[in-house]
Amino acid sequence: MNGSGSGSGSGSGSSRSRSCRGIIPIIEVVHHVDKKVNMIGVVVEFSLPRKSCGTDYVSTLKIVDESQQSPEFSVNIFTEKVQHLPVVKSHSDLVVLHNVMIKKHDGEVNAVFSKNFSSFALFDGKNSNDLSCYQALRSFSLSWREMNCIKNLRNWWPSAHIDSGKSEYLVSVKDISSDTYFDLVCKVLHASFDVSRGLWILFVWDGSDAPLLSLDGKLKDEEKNPLPLQVESFALDQDTLSKFYRVGTILRVMADKSHENLGLQFHGVGKWVRIRNVGAKVLSGMWYGALNSFSRVRLLADDDIIVVECKRKFQERRLELGRLPLWSIDDDLTVTDYNEMDNIQFGSLMDILSYEKDDSIFCCVVRVMAIHPFQAEDLHSSAERGEHEMRLTLEDPTARIHAYLLGKELVEFFNGFPPDLLDVKMKKLLGVPEHENLADDTNFTRHPPLVKCCIDSMKDNFGNTHYYVCHTWLK
Repeated sequence: MNGSGSGSGSGSGSSRSRSCRGIIPIIEVVHHVDKKVNMIGVVVEFSLPRKSCGTDYVSTLKIVDESQQSPEFSVNIFTEKVQHLPVVKSHSDLVVLHNVMIKKHDGEVNAVFSKNFSSFALFDGKNSNDLSCYQALRSFSLSWREMNCIKNLRNWWPSAHIDSGKSEYLVSVKDISSDTYFDLVCKVLHASFDVSRGLWILFVWDGSDAPLLSLDGKLKDEEKNPLPLQVESFALDQDTLSKFYRVGTILRVMADKSHENLGLQFHGVGKWVRIRNVGAKVLSGMWYGALNSFSRVRLLADDDIIVVECKRKFQERRLELGRLPLWSIDDDLTVTDYNEMDNIQFGSLMDILSYEKDDSIFCCVVRVMAIHPFQAEDLHSSAERGEHEMRLTLEDPTARIHAYLLGKELVEFFNGFPPDLLDVKMKKLLGVPEHENLADDTNFTRHPPLVKCCIDSMKDNFGNTHYYVCHTWLK
């Protein structure tokens, strides 16, 4: 059987080094340090392709076989071109390695794949009679023994008891904390390249809500430097958003610039994965994850016990809370017409963003992250001039949007409160500490509470959608 290679040169079985004597089981490689060997294993984990400290590209595979499942064996692969690195497509796929050097470093034994003399081939891990590889580096031939090993591994794998890489660092999105590193089991919904930042972003979801964050700064900054609505430089199109879940945080996970080819070398979109060593970061009151050179990915089966547990928790959450966030609501601040009007439905901000029509009103549980203008005297003076307009930055666990209060809805929202009482209400709505002055020129921290409001949408003549707060009042 021959596999077409993605590189040049020869690495066929007929020209192997004499030091390679058949296939070495993982458990026996410790006896072959500083020798070249041939190996076959199931790929259970891999690092994302990145540049090495030199001119090469590097990726690390974690493999197992019937002889050893723990600890998983590391294979460090170095190639001249990123497209020559192995691209694992599915959970339980197999790798055949020829002429890899066994090394010992800091007491641990691993294999090193040389760009000069090693070769590999990747095979579908499903139990079938197909022995053709889907990727190979250099011309690649299988011996009869290697063919039998592939068949045996395919037969063995379904009954193998391999965990999902459990560790003390595994957390849910709802339990992340800033400036820490964690492992995350999640579904990868989308990947896109942020041209402005020059890096790739993965959009991942596990069904839970990220913790509420506070905001630092000045309210007056909203006029000239408004809060961003998303971590990425440009908003995703509605077609992409329509494929996202309507409940639960879609966490943006940014790859650093060493992973410049992530989008071309990653086949995890649409699949459940475990991402190891993700950094928890915050940008303008929004969570995001950060990949680094030590981050790794484990493709998971849909029936993996840890995936089944995530799905179960999400179903329980939906049955118990519906579209409500996991976090508590401050019912003392706003009141809506939600229970009195037939055309208002309860939803999340992601429901609104992905909704194609503009003839429905949604009642949402949100936080008011910013208001412009925010001072009572500005509001009253604009009302005297007949300029009834205010922009609110609203956020829930699924998204952040701008929504406007206009005309009658603006007047009714504040219910004719006098300036001194309006200041008090505004502080509560924005989560400003009582002792702080709204117009203070110093930075302060605020914690906006969750409140209910109704939101309508309307498209303009150019097809752009605008959002408006309606049927909502401050108590």
